[in-house]
Amino acid sequence: MEIFENPSKVKEINDMFIALIPKIDRIHIMKNFRLISLSNVTYKIVTKFLVYNMKTPNRRKKIWSHSQNSIRLYQMEEEGTID
Repeated sequence: MEIFENPSKVKEINDMFIALIPKIDRIHIMKNFRLISLSNVTYKIVTKFLVYNMKTPNRRKKIWSHSQNSIRLYQMEEEGTID
């Protein structure tokens, strides 16, 4: 994926539009709006790609090196720590 080869494009991916939909007829405060964010499709694809690969141990090893272990998915019960 191009985003991993060229990280400078991250700003472009994070762009999104926000739509405010009124919940009632007469709006007096911002709480009466429903917020809907219209995210970039590329952002959603990259997110789904990362989540899928984080859930699959064999694929996860190809993306992250052994030293990048700040993301841990499984809990080891004998230690009571997240692994």
